[in-house]
Amino acid sequence: MVIPSMAIGARVRRLAPAFGVALLVAGCGGAPASNPGPGPGPALTVHQAVSVVRAYDRANSKAAFTLDVRLQNQHEEGVTARMDDGYFRGLRLLGRKSESSTATPPTWRVSVDVPHRTATPADFLAVVSLPGHATYGSGLLVLRKDSARASWRVAYEVDLPAGPTLPVVADGAAVSPDRAALEQVAAYWRSSAVRASPLGTLAGGRFTSQVGTSLRSANAATLAQHHARETERVTLDRAAPAAFRLRGGGTLVFGAIDVVFQVRQLATSGSAFVQPANRGTLPPYLAPGHYTGFSQDDIFQVALVVPPRGRPIQVVGLFNELVDATGTHGS
Repeated sequence: MVIPSMAIGARVRRLAPAFGVALLVAGCGGAPASNPGPGPGPALTVHQAVSVVRAYDRANSKAAFTLDVRLQNQHEEGVTARMDDGYFRGLRLLGRKSESSTATPPTWRVSVDVPHRTATPADFLAVVSLPGHATYGSGLLVLRKDSARASWRVAYEVDLPAGPTLPVVADGAAVSPDRAALEQVAAYWRSSAVRASPLGTLAGGRFTSQVGTSLRSANAATLAQHHARETERVTLDRAAPAAFRLRGGGTLVFGAIDVVFQVRQLATSGSAFVQPANRGTLPPYLAPGHYTGFSQDDIFQVALVVPPRGRPIQVVGLFNELVDATGTHGS
């Protein structure tokens, strides 16, 4: 029996369907940059920033076509690199040699908001989209430059599914991230009430206007068949968050949350979990065989709109990946 959400399947990067999501940033393509205000001037021009994003997309498409982790890691860092490393490894274990049928990326619409300071480390925000496309949607990228000599790499990427219209980033200014807001989201995920992907508004410790599929990895019928129980361990990821000041107040915060799903049999009378030779039932990181339990590691990147104090947090973007698993052999 296939346990939902465990097998790795085909995926298009940053391309969950989007419905009515407003672009966050002012610059688009080769358009002039927005007024940087006082200061030494932007760390890079809008044209340069768009070129960085397009170069990343070309490298990303080529890496996905060949499942080349080394190439991918030349253009990604931190949690995004770890997620793709695990994803590519899972595909190889499933016998796949490629994620996609072509190494040529589609022609994206790219909008950017450049940082208005030259100091490093520095972040800038980009929106990628295919307007009017029936399948592809929109996504947010945070590109980071860790030192003066370092190249720009993607630190965060989230999909923009259906949800509220996003406010506009003020001026490209990266600000100190609100880790407390990320902790609130993680705390909610730790609660027994979690049954849906937390996209919506967090108020009073509860989410409203949820959209998305089940956060849990195994369904109740599967667990009952195997006399098993699932628990989750939720922690903030070690990756450094990113944040940008919003026009009208508040910040747009990016961070990552690690979720370890643990499935264990409660009694020996239950049938063992079976991983077939094609590794298509349990997480592909588990070798073929029988298991009395296993743990699967997922990473969730989130984008939060954190308004001025006293108003609820909105979780507006999400991107998750299964990156590893371990198991306990049984008979």
